[in-house]
Amino acid sequence: MGDNLLSGRESAWLRYADGNRSVVYDFADRYKEFLNANKTERQFVANTMKLLRGKGFVALDEFTPNADGGGAFFWNCKDKALIACKLGGKHPDSRFWIIASHVDSPRLDLKIRPFYESQNMCMAKTHFYGGIKYHPWVGVPMSMIGIVCTKHGQVEISIGENDGDYRFIIPELAAHTSDDQLDKQGKKMIDPEDLNFIAGTIPAVGEKDEKEDALKKAVLQRLFNRYGIVENDFISCELEMVPSCRAFDSGFDGSLVVGYGHDDKSCAYSSLRAFLDSDQDDFTRVVVFADKEEIGSTNNSGLDGYMLMNFIDDMLEKISSPSRAIDVLRNSIAVSADGTAAVDPTLSDVSDLTNGIFLGYGAFVERYASGGGKSYANEASAPYTAFVRKLFDDGDIPYQVGEMCKMGKGGGGTVSMYLSRYGMDAIDVGIPMLGLHAPLEIISKVDLYCSYLFYKRFFDC
Repeated sequence: MGDNLLSGRESAWLRYADGNRSVVYDFADRYKEFLNANKTERQFVANTMKLLRGKGFVALDEFTPNADGGGAFFWNCKDKALIACKLGGKHPDSRFWIIASHVDSPRLDLKIRPFYESQNMCMAKTHFYGGIKYHPWVGVPMSMIGIVCTKHGQVEISIGENDGDYRFIIPELAAHTSDDQLDKQGKKMIDPEDLNFIAGTIPAVGEKDEKEDALKKAVLQRLFNRYGIVENDFISCELEMVPSCRAFDSGFDGSLVVGYGHDDKSCAYSSLRAFLDSDQDDFTRVVVFADKEEIGSTNNSGLDGYMLMNFIDDMLEKISSPSRAIDVLRNSIAVSADGTAAVDPTLSDVSDLTNGIFLGYGAFVERYASGGGKSYANEASAPYTAFVRKLFDDGDIPYQVGEMCKMGKGGGGTVSMYLSRYGMDAIDVGIPMLGLHAPLEIISKVDLYCSYLFYKRFFDC
């Protein structure tokens, strides 16, 4: 945005002439491969640990500090959150540069007792996770990914992601019989208790009581034959129903990426790449991939818990540092890397267009949440915001500053407030999205790349 008298706006694509756009498209191609392989938080953690080990990182409990004080390690939190660290050679325990994203996404989870019979079908009940509109999840091909913990051990399940796999679907009511449904308000068109997918339609045969739960028994028999699980095992399962669709390019110019879980895998990927590519080695750099952000960052794998403090305690003990974790965190600086809602070109009346955030105009900077009178959010200080602006401007990185929507039209939170409570400065810098929290979300490739450039500059400063 520079030092012009008027701030102005321009498309970030204008910074990349046709001959220079290949770097943007290549970055997005690698991201699409990553997104397709990491639809759930458990997949992200497992695959990222494998990637980090290939780059020379070790688990924290395996780590031995280098003679020069440096080193690289990761810390696994319950297989659903992950923190990676590069120790600074000169100042390993005084001040951290932290970028935090989250790797959970809105979805449908299987209920504890999912299966029941209705109208000659075996159905499976789900419980929605995160803030979603219910109706868009109807009629979407879905995969089942996760784990089931039995008396005999943990079973991993992935159905619907490979060619030839069957997939699952919540049936849509026929348009011909939808008059009463269409008269309802949007929130009531689909009751969340009706987000149930078809599990099977062939009944079990050959039993004396074959007419009683025959469809349900047939489904459970198939699951037992393939995975060795029984109905009670679903009490201890974490099975997520996610869209089966693979990420794809969109627009005649191929400038957009459409896929499931951009919120917040796009920021997780770009911050991970920036972390690995950074080469500043004086201060310690930390990248956080948290769980549970979509439901308030709760639980032992979310940043509203003690995950970050536990990591710092373990790290300081490992390097025999006399520093206190709370002092290190207070002295640190942070970026919350998350998505926000871009201005919808068709339904723009919910946006303050003067302060709106647009697709294709670069990474966004959001000082505070736009809903509830700045409630339940961190508000970055003016000096820290100026510091972030300078990073963008000095790096000639396209960016925009704004808010999610008009006051009174909604809003949302990020992990920023869970970072700032330690006393550190924190601000939101991320990627604008259309269809935020829909089964398929839309981002611009240039915004994805600009976020990577900023995250790397932050780590390198």
